Amino acid sequence: MPAGLEFVDTNVLVYAYDLSSPEKRARAIPLLETLLLERRLALSLRVLQEFSTPLPTEGCG
Repeated sequence: MPAGLEFVDTNVLVYAYDLSSPEKRARAIPLLETLLLERRLALSLRVLQEFSTPLPTEGCG
């Protein structure tokens, strides 16, 4: 992985959508925003595949 990139696990993406855990959501969203704005976000194909599987609808927004 090129220097400066930060690999993000599936859980961080799920936390950003999880309304049932406001503490985790409050940490995940700013992290993702910062990494995106700084062009340092790294996601693997596996992470994207895991995230794209149906999420439980309860507590997610």
